[in-house]
Amino acid sequence: MKRGLLNHFSRATLLVLLFGLTALWSGCGNPTADQTAQAFFEALRTGRYDEAWAKTAFAFQAQCNEKIFQQASRDLGITGANAIQIDPADIQGDEAKFNGHIQTAGGLKINFTVVLLKEKERWNIFEIRNETGVPEVPIENRFTTVGRATELIDPSKNLPPTPAQAAALTKKTILAFNHSVQDQDFTTFYDGASNIWKNQTSPKRLLAAFEPFIANGVNLAGIEGVEPVFDMPLDVDVGGILMIQGHFETTPLMVFFTLRFYYEMPRWRVFGLEIQLRNVEATPANAEATPTEALPSPAEASPSP
Repeated sequence: MKRGLLNHFSRATLLVLLFGLTALWSGCGNPTADQTAQAFFEALRTGRYDEAWAKTAFAFQAQCNEKIFQQASRDLGITGANAIQIDPADIQGDEAKFNGHIQTAGGLKINFTVVLLKEKERWNIFEIRNETGVPEVPIENRFTTVGRATELIDPSKNLPPTPAQAAALTKKTILAFNHSVQDQDFTTFYDGASNIWKNQTSPKRLLAAFEPFIANGVNLAGIEGVEPVFDMPLDVDVGGILMIQGHFETTPLMVFFTLRFYYEMPRWRVFGLEIQLRNVEATPANAEATPTEALPSPAEASPSP
């Protein structure tokens, strides 16, 4: 009798243990759609591209590549974002749809929709579309090579501008910058900048960064009648950044510049700039400069000899 009770107790205990293990295994299964979306965007936000790429669906990877994937994340301000908010999912069978928004480092709010598909019991990112703020094309998908020219699929294939084009681009950029300094308002200059740069800064941050230009009464209007001298060959690096470096032989102060641009259809847009004013007789080693900072590149000014 005792043995029968013991066997019965052992079988009951075994059933409880098996039930517990089954529950444990269920809890350690594949992530939910919500968990996958959260982990995906957090990986992109912190620059862990390989980890995020592994969470994308086969169809997503078929219409994209890892270069475009990383570039689109930076362009939209996902990488380095202050915050990414994802609303509860609308799940219909093997498809989950989320709405959310990105709060970029520059303070912009970008709304987006992400769709996930369940493939072999795992949720994967299938599509990401964002609002553009442009009435003609209100929604776009940055994460695709469809409809892109070769140079957009690989930005390093963009050819640099000709010297004449670079000279015009240089003067236009510096004069626009100077206009903002005189107005003490960088809104217009900011609006014309690269989307990547805009995601990292704001008109107020630019105003604060270039405050020494304003405080010292710097005016660069004198370059308008002078052609720039380029100090290095024009080239586009592997990241698609065009750097133009040179100076204007103005008097009594020469204007030295390093400008960076990124190509966004249909033109090169400013991505960063550094400017110095130096006494004509001063050498770079003894020329004085007062540094300021403007993301992603520093800027320098020295209005006095």
